[in-house]
Amino acid sequence: MFNETPPLDSFYGRSGGDRTRIFGGAKGRNLRVLCSNLAVLSGDRGALRTYLPTAALPGVGGIIWRILFDGSLPTAPTPWIVPRDRYRAGCRRSNGANILRIFPRAGARHLTPVRRVEGLHFADINLALGNLVRIVKSEARTYAKHR
Repeated sequence: MFNETPPLDSFYGRSGGDRTRIFGGAKGRNLRVLCSNLAVLSGDRGALRTYLPTAALPGVGGIIWRILFDGSLPTAPTPWIVPRDRYRAGCRRSNGANILRIFPRAGARHLTPVRRVEGLHFADINLALGNLVRIVKSEARTYAKHR
């Protein structure tokens, strides 16, 4: 997930190169990275349903979250919140990478990548967690109906 054009040295969204050399994997000139947009798969037409934990993450995780959210982490008496910030997502080809690009809506804050090469990797699950929950609910209902 990126909220800006990914740099040329980004691992994410690209096949081959350093990622294949370091982590292994398929090799070939015609391979492409697949983009999955949970905000479409959930039926939300590209709108992300963000869920954020209100408990501070320990150690490096907490530092990363503070950087991403410009130091202002959400607070509430509940373990999870749905923040006022809203984002849309769409699969894009950008700077040679296939990525999920997010766009702020209605004055949502700009999220700051910890390292530009990683984009919003540390927040990608939470930014689309509500969409994922919606997909799992739908799949579970369908499974139960056919069992």
